[in-house]
Amino acid sequence: VLGEDCKFAYPTLSPDGAQVAFTKARSGVSAVWVVNHDGTGLRAVTPILQSITGQPGNTFPRTRAVWSPAVALGQQPKLLFADSPTTGAYQRQLFVVNVDGTGRTQLTTGANLHLNSPAAWEWSADATRIAFLSESGPVVATLSVVSGQLVITGETLLPAPAAHNRLVELGWANAADRLVLTVQNQAWGLNRDLWLVDLANP
Repeated sequence: VLGEDCKFAYPTLSPDGAQVAFTKARSGVSAVWVVNHDGTGLRAVTPILQSITGQPGNTFPRTRAVWSPAVALGQQPKLLFADSPTTGAYQRQLFVVNVDGTGRTQLTTGANLHLNSPAAWEWSADATRIAFLSESGPVVATLSVVSGQLVITGETLLPAPAAHNRLVELGWANAADRLVLTVQNQAWGLNRDLWLVDLANP
């Protein structure tokens, strides 16, 4: 799509198959972009994603934008992504943005998301909840609309695996309302295990 000297990562297809969102980095600057499946309509939908203190040399895209699988709560289709609220801030938070670049809204305020886990947040099938990995463990958050904006109105911290394990990635098995976690067993080097969490009986 682009002939520039760029790095691209985390392409995701829209639910209707018409558009692709991806993260682009060039000269140490990252942003989320969207393009039509035929290569037209290329546009940036986020401003420059903030850099992270202590990682000035890391120019690889650091976030993954995820399409909302459904239009919920009277909102436009949205992309869920992580960014630092202020330049140089260490903690990243979750944001949503409309696919035309408008309506950027910060959802979380206290979540310490895993900096090295771009696959650490996901929508529910009806787009009324999100799940994400925090330093304290997996969190499921309920979404509502307040004053026309999508906001989190409730959070449930789920039991985390054993303390010597590190949460790495998250997936949502929507049909069964379960979360699948990739967990690094630090007692065994880089080995990783899969954990299944039933949200009805965590």
